[in-house]
Amino acid sequence: MSRITVLVTCLCVALAACSASKRVTTTEQELLARRTQTQMFARAMKVGVMEALCKHAHKEREADGQLFVDGGTTSNIIYGGALGREGTFGATWKRLDSNQPIPQLKHWEIMNDYGVSIPRTIQEGRPEIITRSLELSIRYSTLTSLRHPFALAELTQLRGDGETEVCWTSIPDSWRPVNKGDFDGATMRSLSDLGPKLATEPGAWSTVCS
Repeated sequence: MSRITVLVTCLCVALAACSASKRVTTTEQELLARRTQTQMFARAMKVGVMEALCKHAHKEREADGQLFVDGGTTSNIIYGGALGREGTFGATWKRLDSNQPIPQLKHWEIMNDYGVSIPRTIQEGRPEIITRSLELSIRYSTLTSLRHPFALAELTQLRGDGETEVCWTSIPDSWRPVNKGDFDGATMRSLSDLGPKLATEPGAWSTVCS
């Protein structure tokens, strides 16, 4: 079962429960009508979400027998959070060479998007609204994930397993795409030119995450 289906199902259950709590006694006909309304709502939600996804999702690609999909399908930031303490760098270092101090680690994160979503006006309509909602959900899910390496760095230090400095950067708020559309050539070249410039600017990397 997909996350979208689970979400729609939960919404439907919540709506049905809320509706049923208004009156204690219901007839079989009323229950059937409510069930029909719930099914119609679920279908509308599901169709709307899928329309938005199909319209804006990046198509999968196959190369050398390997299937490649958008990184957000799994996680926008993969930082080893599933490792147990015994598998971390600091614990491994102490186990293999306990007489030497644990080297400081630096964790670098480059977000290929704005740090905070740029406000914009969207057109009325179900696909546009749902698409923007999904976009913002993914964006702020990424920011939440960014806090995890900072939390892990603090936990590692408290455990005595070494120090980690987390550094991150993102596309500046002042930058704007050259043209509309995903992976436009001129826009991608503009970003490519921006990267080396940012790398040499003082203060481009942040070591805190609000």
